[in-house]
Amino acid sequence: VRDLPTGVRLVLVDVFEHPGTTIGQIAARTGFPQSHVSSAVARLRTAEVLITEADPRDRRRTLVAPSPDHRHLAARTRRDLRRVEDLVEVSLVDRLGPDGADYVGPVIASLEMLADLFVRPGPDNRGDPAETTEATDPDQGLAILQGDR
Repeated sequence: VRDLPTGVRLVLVDVFEHPGTTIGQIAARTGFPQSHVSSAVARLRTAEVLITEADPRDRRRTLVAPSPDHRHLAARTRRDLRRVEDLVEVSLVDRLGPDGADYVGPVIASLEMLADLFVRPGPDNRGDPAETTEATDPDQGLAILQGDR
């Protein structure tokens, strides 16, 4: 899961949080185009992490859910995301010091806004989010935050 591009991983997390969802619903929640969601779901289905089936109420729609063999990934993925959030907060507190404690919340909110801008494509962003990559060493990002380049 960690080797997946961020755009694919975000689709996976959305399916874990909303099992039995449609491609259109995933696209609406994540902000990704339906083409990206379909591509990510196909990739994850090939890896046998997700399963799909026709919606019994409307056979034109596809329902997406975690594979029964991979439901444990949901908890691990959520735990990994919380760990990253905790590490960012700790790094900010360390970097800003006791006098900067009031800035931690606004800085985290700003980082989340930047993540939305870079990870969730808008109408002017033509990049394919499936190709979005991140640093191979997750501690590298923390080092930059801490000023240890």
